[in-house]
Amino acid sequence: MSLRTLSALVLLLAAGVSRAELLPCRYASDARAVEAALARLRSASDPCGESAEVTAALEALAGCRAARYEICVSASADRNLFDRPSSRDGIRTIVWNPELDSELEPRCESGIDPLRREPTASLLHEIVHAAHDCAGLDPGQLELEAVRVENIYRRAAGLRQRGAYGSEPLPEAMMRSCEPGTCTCRVPAATVAAEVARPSSEVRPGPVADGATTP
Repeated sequence: MSLRTLSALVLLLAAGVSRAELLPCRYASDARAVEAALARLRSASDPCGESAEVTAALEALAGCRAARYEICVSASADRNLFDRPSSRDGIRTIVWNPELDSELEPRCESGIDPLRREPTASLLHEIVHAAHDCAGLDPGQLELEAVRVENIYRRAAGLRQRGAYGSEPLPEAMMRSCEPGTCTCRVPAATVAAEVARPSSEVRPGPVADGATTP
């Protein structure tokens, strides 16, 4: 079973519980900003048809029996993070700065801006970490899976997708060819295979992996 399939099953199973454990932040925070971001995530429509995975992550977090979670807004945070206390009884905290738009990936081609953080996508990334934590998994070992789910919202919002986590590239099996305004939703490797199989007289000019993100 692939990592993607396993993680999706874990999120969907965790979403089946009924006890809501997404708590208001214990500290001074902007609850309206959080609720607005959650509403955007709930209404996101992925052109590649994977929106249900975003919903599953939200429901897994809200219905977690294993721990309690809160989302706190911090305008001073220099990065978004998921903080896990050493005790399973402690409240786990997502620290989110909705103003943070720092660079995530450098510019690869002339005339293209670096890929930057987007607040709602960044919040989803941390929510996926929390959902994995609820399922008893180690979020630190699933960074690429969190990027994959983050990309679902990025596609829905018409944003460029992430192609890596730090220096670790996203595997092609986790990617979908989708640039703002042009979505084939193909796995880049499948796109290349299709182009190779096409008779030479039918091969289109230009890149074979149309829309693939290069870190």
